[in-house]
Amino acid sequence: MRTALFRESPVIVGSLLLAACALSGTSFHGLPIAGGIALMWFFRVPDRKRPSYDPRAIVSPCDGEVLEVEHVDSRTVRIVVYMSVLDVHIQWYPTHGRVGYLSHIPGEFNLAKLTDKSEHNERMVTRIENEYGSVRVDQIAGQLARRIVNHSVVNKFVKRADEMGMIKLSSRCDVFLSTKDAVVIVKKGDTLTGSQTIIAQWDRKN
Repeated sequence: MRTALFRESPVIVGSLLLAACALSGTSFHGLPIAGGIALMWFFRVPDRKRPSYDPRAIVSPCDGEVLEVEHVDSRTVRIVVYMSVLDVHIQWYPTHGRVGYLSHIPGEFNLAKLTDKSEHNERMVTRIENEYGSVRVDQIAGQLARRIVNHSVVNKFVKRADEMGMIKLSSRCDVFLSTKDAVVIVKKGDTLTGSQTIIAQWDRKN
């Protein structure tokens, strides 16, 4: 099993090692080790093949459950995907293109599953632009998730299913699409597999 724990949280790894040394010889010596194994599993990086879909296919940026598919306005639809603590928390780019916009927005840490309250949560906003249109992905921190990792670089070209980043502990991803450019093919309650499940299709008329 591959894990991003050592790459993304070396401080946690060091703390667990110090705790294991401090508790050596006591009945609690196994707790840091067990905690480390649990975190390695939580930070797991699944070995998934890059899908050979049509270039117009837009894939889910994360694992999780679709909480909502809603029209934000007459031109924009939002797909809300909730990740529980049991889901893989790596995110992937849903389409190919150039990173046209990247922004960190400070905020609160409400429960990510409560869509009304979590509108004020901390997030990273990434917009990918290509010949068909643009996709905006919001990585949203939750009540437990207090750090968002994003590897994007503005103006850099990315491929669909490239690793985009990670949100630590339970959290959410919102995907925004133009109703003019894309057709959504998932619905509320669907279970998604990041980088694999097709959630929308670029309009073939473009």
